[in-house]
Amino acid sequence: MKLVKKIRLVFKEGNSDKVYEVDLVEVAGSSSNRYLVNFRYGRRGRTLNEGTKTVQPVALSEAEKLYDSIVVSKTNKGYHDEADPAPPRAIAPKAPKPSGTASDARAARNAALLEALADESNSKKRARIIWNLGQSDVEGGASAVVAYVNRGDWREDYSIAWTLGRWRDTEHVATLEKLQRHSDNKVKEIAFEALMLAVAPSRVATLLETEKAELTPQVRAAIESNVETSIASALNAAINENASNVNRTLITCYRFALINPIVHRALLSVFTRCELRPGIFKAVRRVFKVAELRIDYEMFACLAHRFDTTKAYFRNQWGHAYIPGQGSMRVDKELARDNPRLAYSDSTRQYLRRRAWRAMRRLGRIDSNHYIPLAKAVLLQANDSDAVEPRSREVYRWSNEGRRSQRQTVATK
Repeated sequence: MKLVKKIRLVFKEGNSDKVYEVDLVEVAGSSSNRYLVNFRYGRRGRTLNEGTKTVQPVALSEAEKLYDSIVVSKTNKGYHDEADPAPPRAIAPKAPKPSGTASDARAARNAALLEALADESNSKKRARIIWNLGQSDVEGGASAVVAYVNRGDWREDYSIAWTLGRWRDTEHVATLEKLQRHSDNKVKEIAFEALMLAVAPSRVATLLETEKAELTPQVRAAIESNVETSIASALNAAINENASNVNRTLITCYRFALINPIVHRALLSVFTRCELRPGIFKAVRRVFKVAELRIDYEMFACLAHRFDTTKAYFRNQWGHAYIPGQGSMRVDKELARDNPRLAYSDSTRQYLRRRAWRAMRRLGRIDSNHYIPLAKAVLLQANDSDAVEPRSREVYRWSNEGRRSQRQTVATK
């Protein structure tokens, strides 16, 4: 990492003596000049908590905007550059918030959700409320959310971990570590993904040391070489060989992509071309869901496009499926096996397509800053080869005006 600029802000008033450091660094080994914005905060003289504002390295212009926004935000709260004298403090009345703005709508929505959470006694319903809270930042919301840890259904703990991860919450790392010891494996997995978003990149690297040791020597060596083509080749080889641990390998590599943009680019090239079939689809589905959690524009868009344009591997017909060369099989029994011969059914494909558009709709409805970049990434995935001839069919629909059924031509998907 190459330090571009750094500032140390301080705040001292009464018993408060706090420090907030922000730095902008260039990612080492990046050929496209990518940058990270990291921060540290806490009481002066104590170990500072660490965090980052950039899940993935970004362009310099975007990094500078993030850096400046943090400095302005903290300055407005009374912090000042440690190198400068403390400014005189004046208590001024708060200006009334403008009415009818998007921020007002978000604040009203979040307040309603927090109120509903406090009044709800059903654990499964609380889980849905907590999940919806994670769609936008909620001031003071983390404290309200973590109060429900281990108080109900596993879905509630899953939603708590997901929401803390979406918020990149650095103050409740201990809660995520606690959820990593949960009895449900799905909660453990999402808590680990959320934890990596809440801690500094240096800690992410430490957390992944054990998983790195479990990679095959070929993949591990490729990652250590830090060469995009080598990483992609090693992963494609593991996929083509149907290695038993290829799902875990792909999931682990996506975790490394948090701190290494070269691994991220290599994975994108792999997922753009790989088959959606048994043996690797578990990893594809997991990466897609984690990309939604991270709001990873490129990966989310890549996989959403794959689901939109790639036909299902099999069709679930009354609980049975027929695979050429393998015959007919019971879907439920086959999927219960450790290495099932089925994956990516027609119903799974439709679910994932709906989930992709639903995730974007949610961000759009709350006027999230992520909506336009994510929508742009999704649209840029489309190309001329995706075009198909329009299809239609004739249907009969009742007409109240004519008091009879009339034949109409409608477009089909």
